[in-house]
Amino acid sequence: MINHEIAEIFSNMASYYEMSDDKNAFFRARAYKKAAETLEKFPYDLKSKEWNSKEKLVKIDGIGQTTAEQITEYIEKGKIQAYEDLKKESPVNLEELLKVQGIGPKTIKKLYKELTITDVDSLKSAAEAGLIAQLDGFGEKSQEKILESIEYTIINKDRILYADAEIIARQVLDYLKKDKNLIKAEPLGSFRRKKDTIGDIDILILSKDPKSTTEYFNNYDQIEKILATGDTKSSVWLKSKIQIDIRIVDKDSFGSAMQYFTGSKEHNIKVRNVAISNGYKLSEYGLFDRNTKAKIAGSDEKGIYNKLGLDFIEPELREAEGEIEASQKHLLPKLVKLSDLSGDLHMHTTFSDGINSIEEMVVEAIKLEHKYIGISDHFGKLRVANAIDSESEFYEYINEIRRVDKKYKEIRVLASAEVEIDKEGNLDFDPKLLEQLDYIVASIHFSTNMPKKEMTKRIITALRNPLTTILGHPTNRLLLKRKGYEFDQEKVFKVALSENVALEINSQPLRLDLNDKMARMAKDIGCKIAINTDSHNISSLNYLKYGINTARRGWIEPKDLFIPKNLL
Repeated sequence: MINHEIAEIFSNMASYYEMSDDKNAFFRARAYKKAAETLEKFPYDLKSKEWNSKEKLVKIDGIGQTTAEQITEYIEKGKIQAYEDLKKESPVNLEELLKVQGIGPKTIKKLYKELTITDVDSLKSAAEAGLIAQLDGFGEKSQEKILESIEYTIINKDRILYADAEIIARQVLDYLKKDKNLIKAEPLGSFRRKKDTIGDIDILILSKDPKSTTEYFNNYDQIEKILATGDTKSSVWLKSKIQIDIRIVDKDSFGSAMQYFTGSKEHNIKVRNVAISNGYKLSEYGLFDRNTKAKIAGSDEKGIYNKLGLDFIEPELREAEGEIEASQKHLLPKLVKLSDLSGDLHMHTTFSDGINSIEEMVVEAIKLEHKYIGISDHFGKLRVANAIDSESEFYEYINEIRRVDKKYKEIRVLASAEVEIDKEGNLDFDPKLLEQLDYIVASIHFSTNMPKKEMTKRIITALRNPLTTILGHPTNRLLLKRKGYEFDQEKVFKVALSENVALEINSQPLRLDLNDKMARMAKDIGCKIAINTDSHNISSLNYLKYGINTARRGWIEPKDLFIPKNLL
């Protein structure tokens, strides 16, 4: 959604002003930071007719006359000139440096003034030379963490979130569908396998006139540069900073091309080995008899797997992690689908740091045909999240949930809380009050730099608290931004199983936490999985599909899903 694009720009503008020596910079930085925070949580599309005007935008708390005009400017022109000017005037690549965890605008300013650091490459060079550790306010540990974060940043430098790639892919496909020669177009590669981040987007096309369709694609108005093109394929770089590759094939090769270009590379190698052991040759053009050269299959992807004696393998499983063997034995999992979920057990409202009220969240959940939801606002000393921290606030909160639950008969509304796990592993709120809730989501947001052994002990202590029901976003990672903390996964998951604590797959596109590999480990150990949105507004309630993607990649089945005792 365009809201997030503008929010990121405003956040960057705030950072530019934080670095500035201008006397008005402090107030400008604060204004842009507030505007960014507002838009990140704003539940309505700013491009919609309801909001796309300066008069309506200024009515949003946190949006002033200047930011309203700039929002309109971005919607109309695709850029904000004031932001472009700030980038040109700055001696540092702020956006690049901000991707390094633990580096903020004031730190960037200090590093530039004292070490002339302007980008990630110069930051890495300075850290490797030991220069950062010598600066006041830093040290060896700070320098090590910077180097670790740089490696993570470099690895993910050219990748975007799956959710962002989904929007771009949908726009490209909508454009292609208007081509009179198009028969069908399907996205492939890591996008089809629904990886949590995407490097580029591959699209396979069937066309009545391949050359005309290629020319049509090359005229797409979002293309910044054509990298390479021919009669049946084209590679382009979009203005949204991602590469799109199209390939046009014949009808009788469409299925084999789907299989080949979906990947993964490791999966394809194993499938080709199965083909060889059966006397076949498999390529993007089809499945052939090695002796007669006759084409056995190719037009239909499922037909290829069947001819090889394999059950069809869903794209999300194609990572060469046991799916071939399971397919041969007819033991592939019955993967969870969005329709298998009846509710959502982690969301925030205006009682903490959410944008919408409890009742607004409930009404939207009813529209999504949820049978139940759990309101789980922040509890404890998490000031940044406006957490509930008093007995009076607690009763106001729980009474409102009970009131709304009685009002709407078509949905069950449970009273929960996302409670902070403190350094010792205790739940950071009065246990006598927590006992009155239907369940507890226990999470960690602060003191995340603990050694692995200590973090493991901290989490296990929380799991053994009889009030803990779900372990929320277990690693606290943010994709493309931070790795998350480390702990002994096997040990923690075994304790979760013994204590009947469910593990969350947080569906926020930035989190997807547990990741797929950890979700599969948890499943193999026997843990129950809670797929939740962690919504802070009504539009985010639609994020469950992203958690489902991760769950499917983790071999999660409907039988693995967590259901609170209150609903059994």
